[in-house]
Amino acid sequence: SRHGCIKREKEFSTEFALGRRETMVRQLALGSFGFLLLNSSGVPSTRAAEVAPYDQYADNYDSLNGGTSAQLLGFDELREFLVGQASGDVLEVGVGTGLNLPLYQRAKLQSLTVVDASLGMLDQAAAKSRILPVQPILKLRQASVEHLPFEADMFDTVVDTFSLCVYSEPVAALKEMRRVVRSGGRVLLLEHNRSPNPVLAKYQDLTARTVANMSKGCVYNQDVRDLVEKSGLKVIQITPALGGLIQVVVAGK
Repeated sequence: SRHGCIKREKEFSTEFALGRRETMVRQLALGSFGFLLLNSSGVPSTRAAEVAPYDQYADNYDSLNGGTSAQLLGFDELREFLVGQASGDVLEVGVGTGLNLPLYQRAKLQSLTVVDASLGMLDQAAAKSRILPVQPILKLRQASVEHLPFEADMFDTVVDTFSLCVYSEPVAALKEMRRVVRSGGRVLLLEHNRSPNPVLAKYQDLTARTVANMSKGCVYNQDVRDLVEKSGLKVIQITPALGGLIQVVVAGK
C-alpha cells in the first residue's frame, strides 16, 4: 500500500545569504499569491477530514511547493538560510514531503526528528530521505503540532517552515514548540506574515478568507511576531523578506 513505509503512531528511523525579491512585491500585490501560498507544509490537526487532502496532495506536493516560481521568490535560499542554523537534537514540525531534509548540515546534528499529521506526506519524506546524509539519524512520526508526543526540553532546535498559517491554533502550536525546546535552544520559523505596508496589509485582510479557501487553509495575514510573543517565546531576531510578506524568525525561551 502507499502507506507501507509509514505505520501509524510509530517512529521510523531512516535518516546564504537571504534571498530578497523586493521587485516581486508589486506582482504579489496584484494577486499572484499562488506560489507563495502553496508553500504551506503541514496540517492543522490529525482529524481525518483535515488530513485527507494532504494525503491526496502528497504525490505532487513538491511540484506545488518548489520549481521556478519558488526560486524566483527566494524561497529556496530562505529555507537553506533557516535550516542551516539547526544544530544538536533537532525537531522539524509540519515536515510535509521533506523539502527541507536535503538542507540540514549533518555534521551539526545529533539527531533529526520530523513530524506531520499526514501519512501520505510522511511516506514521501521517508522515500526522499533514503539517499540523504541525515538518513541514519532521522526519525519520522505522525503527530499533531498542537499536541506533540514528546517530553519537555527534548530538542536543541525546532524548525517550522510555511506551516504556522495552516494550524488551527497557531499559538498552541508555538507553545508546544516552546515546551519541547531546551533552555538556550532555538525555534526557527519561516512564515507568511501580514505586511508592514498598509496598502498591502489591507489587501491581505480583504482577501484572507478567499486565499485560505484556495490554499488549504493558510491564513496569510497573521502577525507572526504577535503570535510568537503570545506563546511565551522570546524573539531573538526577525528578518523580513518580500516586503515583509515573509518573516524569518529566531526565537528562544
